[in-house]
Amino acid sequence: MKAIVTALIVTALYFVPFVAAAQTVTINTGGRTVTVKGGGQGVTVNTWNGAVNVRTGRAPRRQVNRNAWHTTTERDGITGQRNVITYAIATGGDAVLYGRCNRGQTDLFLMTFVRGEKLTTNLAVEFKVDDRPTWVGQFHPTAAEERRAIFAPEGLKIAFIRQLMTGQTAAIGYKPDGRIRKVVTFDLTGSHAALERVLNECDR
Repeated sequence: MKAIVTALIVTALYFVPFVAAAQTVTINTGGRTVTVKGGGQGVTVNTWNGAVNVRTGRAPRRQVNRNAWHTTTERDGITGQRNVITYAIATGGDAVLYGRCNRGQTDLFLMTFVRGEKLTTNLAVEFKVDDRPTWVGQFHPTAAEERRAIFAPEGLKIAFIRQLMTGQTAAIGYKPDGRIRKVVTFDLTGSHAALERVLNECDR
C-alpha cells in the first residue's frame, strides 16, 4: 500500500509542472487568428502556405517552415486564367505587403489594417531593402480596396518586386491621411520563391 501511495505522489508531482506551465498561444495566420491551448503536447496549426508546430507547457517551442510569405492560387471563373497572390505581414502586424498576378497583370501594393487609417491620395512612398539605397515612388490608392491600399507605380513595381526577391528585410515609409509618417518593416524570408511565382504566372 505504501508503495502505491508513493507512486501516486510521484505521478502527481510529475504532472503538476505540465498543468502549471500550460500556455495559450495565439498565431496570426494572415487569413485568421488561431488560439491554441495546450499543456505539454504538440499542436500543429495549418496556415495558407504550410504549418507551424507549437509546443506548450514544459516542452520547448519550435517552428517549422518559417516562410514569412504566404501564397494562394485560384482559377479566374471568367477568363480561366490562374491568379496568384502572395503576402507578408509587417513585423508590427499593422500592414500587409502584397504581390499578385491578377488576370495577367502584376501588382505590388501595401494595405493598412489600422482602424481609422486611410490612404486616399497619391503618396510618396520610401522603399528600402537591407542597406541598399532608398527608392521613392508615387504609390496610388484605389477605391476597390476601400481606400486602405496603395499600389506601386507601373514603371517601378517590377523593379520593387525584384528588390524584395533578393533581400532579407524591407522597410516602407509612408504618411497616412491626417497622420504622422510611419515606417513598416517586413521579413523577406521566402520572398524569392513566392514573388517568382507571381512574375512567372504573369509572363505566361
